[in-house]
Amino acid sequence: MAESMVKLENITKQFGELHAVDNISLTIKQGEFLTLLGPSGCGKTTTLRMIAGFENPTSGNIWINQALVNEIAPYHREVNTVFQHYSLFPHMTVFNNVAFGLKMKKVKKAEMMERVYNVLDLVQLKEYENRKPNQLSGGQQQRIAIARAIINNPQVLLLDEPLGALDLKLRKQMQLELKHLQQSLGITFIYVTHDQEEALTMSDRIVVMNKGKIEQVDVPRVIYEMPKTLFVSSFIGDTNILKGMVHKKSNDELTLQLGAEMITVKKEPTIEVDDHVLLSIRPENIYFIKETESHDIKIPVKVIECIYTGSSTKVVTQLSDGQKIVIQSTNDAIVTKNTAAFLTWKKELTVVYKANEKEETF
Repeated sequence: MAESMVKLENITKQFGELHAVDNISLTIKQGEFLTLLGPSGCGKTTTLRMIAGFENPTSGNIWINQALVNEIAPYHREVNTVFQHYSLFPHMTVFNNVAFGLKMKKVKKAEMMERVYNVLDLVQLKEYENRKPNQLSGGQQQRIAIARAIINNPQVLLLDEPLGALDLKLRKQMQLELKHLQQSLGITFIYVTHDQEEALTMSDRIVVMNKGKIEQVDVPRVIYEMPKTLFVSSFIGDTNILKGMVHKKSNDELTLQLGAEMITVKKEPTIEVDDHVLLSIRPENIYFIKETESHDIKIPVKVIECIYTGSSTKVVTQLSDGQKIVIQSTNDAIVTKNTAAFLTWKKELTVVYKANEKEETF
């Protein structure tokens, strides 16, 4: 999976004064499942549309399978697109919906039938060939849209929030099915979503976008556990963002003042003594401990809320300076509302950012 399939070089897209995509560069490997992730308006769909050829970049170059495609029409590019609204032909059967592209290319009947049945078998809908789209469930319609998109053997499949219209249970099921399908096909998938869990579940790599720029590109585990920016830390999953100040700096550690307490965390090269900082700690990495226990980090808090969520309990606590820390606890017996408690977490799981008043959190 080392060969480049799609390459974006210094791509910018302007709509009047708005930079929808602002000078991004990205290489997507052959056979990769890559997800463009970010909030509405971050530029992910515009990027996908430029790869498809539905939008032209204001500046920069796009290569697909080593060929420069800036001037190539969408229907001549080695890509196909699946949208959130599947755009199936309501008057056609499943078979004819899938066969439509082959008929337009005047593929011989025997070859066409073989290819259609093969792809219907791949999406597990062969027995539905004579049904109309309105006789199918949402998940089945989505699979037919994908079958129609892959029937012409595209080098790249572009998917623009294709699961957005499905209910939560079916959406989770289809995430796994799509990933399995992509692995079976071995073609490059470029997937657009604003759903962080979806991106973490399905992707080989994730591109986190914000305000037309790329914030971070990496595998899901690194994106989640080692976010490079405060935006990525806040946007991907749940986290606690806490304000602190650097009290001391040693060779490999920072000593921070957090509320009335001092804690030590791993050193960050750009952060100095007296800097105001923001700490990111995931709720599942924080634990309650007894007052008699000894830990590198030991923070006294007051429990102000316990919210049972089924598999765990969300516990909201408060520091002496009023800052709140949320814990995802699988054992709520140790604490009750309006009681004092102590928290700990591993210092290496604390991500530290230099405070910037212009930085947004979510």
